Amino acid sequence: MIIPPIVTVDGEDVWVSQTARAAELAVEPEDVLNGIYTAYDSTGRLLRLRAEPEPSRCIETKGIRHLLRGICGPRLEVRLEEAEAQPQHASELAAALSRFLSAAEVPLDRLQAADLAVLIELVAELQAG
Repeated sequence: MIIPPIVTVDGEDVWVSQTARAAELAVEPEDVLNGIYTAYDSTGRLLRLRAEPEPSRCIETKGIRHLLRGICGPRLEVRLEEAEAQPQHASELAAALSRFLSAAEVPLDRLQAADLAVLIELVAELQAG
């Protein structure tokens, strides 16, 4: 079971999404196909991001294609799923969060005393501005 919030890592950049759907919408399908992102739930469970074709939004009547709710033609939609049954990447996630927060000049003593939930909250607070 995926337990939000969701943390997405892109190199040294990190962001927190409050729901799985928000995390899916925050990334580009092409970048998902290229393996740019790593995603985790709040417990450190590694998540898999997949880009899959969306159902067609077009209909054809008498040889004419009609647009329904958006772009007509193939599009990719991102989906998030568990990559492991039990969380096994909490330390990897904590390290990525700590690097990001350190670069944002959060004091080191505050980071060293923080558990995973606090680190995630600190990133979310930075995002909120």
